[in-house]
Amino acid sequence: MSYEGYEQVLCEKGHLSTFGCWDEWQHNPICHCGAKLVWWNAVDETNGSFEMNPTTGQEERIDGYVELEVLEEGKKCEHCGSMIGETTYKVPQGVGHAVVQKSPESCFRYGSSGSCGCWNNKEKDEHGSDEENEERFGVGL
Repeated sequence: MSYEGYEQVLCEKGHLSTFGCWDEWQHNPICHCGAKLVWWNAVDETNGSFEMNPTTGQEERIDGYVELEVLEEGKKCEHCGSMIGETTYKVPQGVGHAVVQKSPESCFRYGSSGSCGCWNNKEKDEHGSDEENEERFGVGL
């Protein structure tokens, strides 16, 4: 069984980056502009991105993609068509995950499941209790 997908990632200035599902961006959570990465969302394309709703007859997204609200549209040069400004987006609330940046020892990809699967997500008995992890990293492992 395989997994196919990518991650939508926003920095604190609203710049969007996308990373392949196996990229380890979370261990260096800095945007190309130098700002901290603050939000991420996994888009699972394993079984496709759309499915027909039998009730409405309309295709619906099933991959978890989040449609981001544009704050400022990127600008193109009128003469050559090159991008001279980058589109910025509003950081969504209530969907996706915050990028936790508490300690270089902690996992930056901590999400609601409490398990990211990265090399730094140790078993509780190796790192201590949830309370110790909360105090040490700001999140329970």
